[in-house]
Formats: sequence, C-alpha cells, structure tokens
Amino acid sequence: MGVSDEDISKIQNYPLVPDGKGGFEPPANMTIAEMNKLTISESQQYKMAGNSIVVQVLEGIFTQMFSSEREEGLTLFG
Repeated sequence: MGVSDEDISKIQNYPLVPDGKGGFEPPANMTIAEMNKLTISESQQYKMAGNSIVVQVLEGIFTQMFSSEREEGLTLFG
C-alpha cells in the first residue's frame, strides 16, 4: 500500500513516541488512562488501511491524465 514498515510501527505503537534507540516511550505528561484512550485498535488500523489509496497509484493516474491533456493541447482552467 506504499506505507513503510516504520510508519506501520508508529501506528501500531501510537500514542507512544520513538525514543531514538529503536524503541518507543510514553509522551511526557501523559497518564496511562489518557494513553489507553488514544490507542488505535487493530480493527481500526485495518479500516484506515482499507480506506486509503496508494499514493504512487494516484500519482500515476494524475501523470497520465495531465500528460495526455498537454499532448492534446487542452488546458485545465479555461
């Protein structure tokens, strides 16, 4: 889907933040109860992925659309 392993790790560990050593730590001044409220469930992660679009695919679609318009001498805005 065009998402890096690092980004997936951040989503799975949210609201923890990277500690710079390859691990995660709680944000400053946040209680366990507050962290639990912000945790993204596995089912919600699947929904987020399912409702996304692969950026590289969208880029390819737009590239094809705009390059064919240029070749035909069309303009987008008048």
